[in-house]
Amino acid sequence: QNMGQWVGGEHCAGSHCGPSKSEPEEPSKEAQRLAREALAGGGSGWFEYDILDGNRFDGLGVVQYLGSGVKVDFSADAANYYSRSTGHRTGDRENAARMTLAAEGDFSGDHATQWSLGAPGAWFSIRLVDHALRPTYYVYRGDMGGGGNHPRTWTLEASADGQNWTPLREHDDDDGSVTNTQAGGWPLEAEEHFSYFRIRNRGHPNHLCCSGVDFYGELVHRKGAGAVPVTSFAEEPGAASGGLREALDGAPRLKLVAAGSDDALHFDNAAT
Repeated sequence: QNMGQWVGGEHCAGSHCGPSKSEPEEPSKEAQRLAREALAGGGSGWFEYDILDGNRFDGLGVVQYLGSGVKVDFSADAANYYSRSTGHRTGDRENAARMTLAAEGDFSGDHATQWSLGAPGAWFSIRLVDHALRPTYYVYRGDMGGGGNHPRTWTLEASADGQNWTPLREHDDDDGSVTNTQAGGWPLEAEEHFSYFRIRNRGHPNHLCCSGVDFYGELVHRKGAGAVPVTSFAEEPGAASGGLREALDGAPRLKLVAAGSDDALHFDNAAT
């Protein structure tokens, strides 16, 4: 199959040179390598999903590529960390962000994960600073803490400015995609490039545990994009505000009090 070539950061195939007007082909590994080189030079590049092996990501997504150029924002309810060695640590933004952006989960070792207190509207947001992505796929690793508290009803939404959001995929009672031994992966369709990607909890059982997320698609440089943290979000009716929430339903761990504020907490990625 003729995958074309990358010229000045644009895909060039056949008699057409310049941005492709039709649905782009998935590039080969060589084309992807060339695309990344073009991106490093200020152009654009494709990041193609390859495979999930249990809870192991393929390492080919934009989160792992951009490294410290990825930032994480949390609702106050979601900036928490658990591991076997530390126990439950509320407000541990640094380690919560580290796990959200983790290249590999740690189920067999320290059983570490980011987790929320259980508010229905809890969220975290990934920011691609100075970049924007037209997404084609995303992967999500759930609760590696061992309690099986994986999200079941949630929305992935995207934004160019951190204020106006577009739903990309809604999950309703999705009880089989993300398990203790299997990360989830889903195709996405989008015509725009976005710098913000938010995972937002929408309902029962109100679990928002994450031990790694990554995105794939066409990545472009966009100076100044993703620079402003996501600072607030109007939660859905019934969202917790100071009430008791059992954040880890059915798991032999802990009952907690939900945070009374939805002011966002943000952290710079030090995962890589």
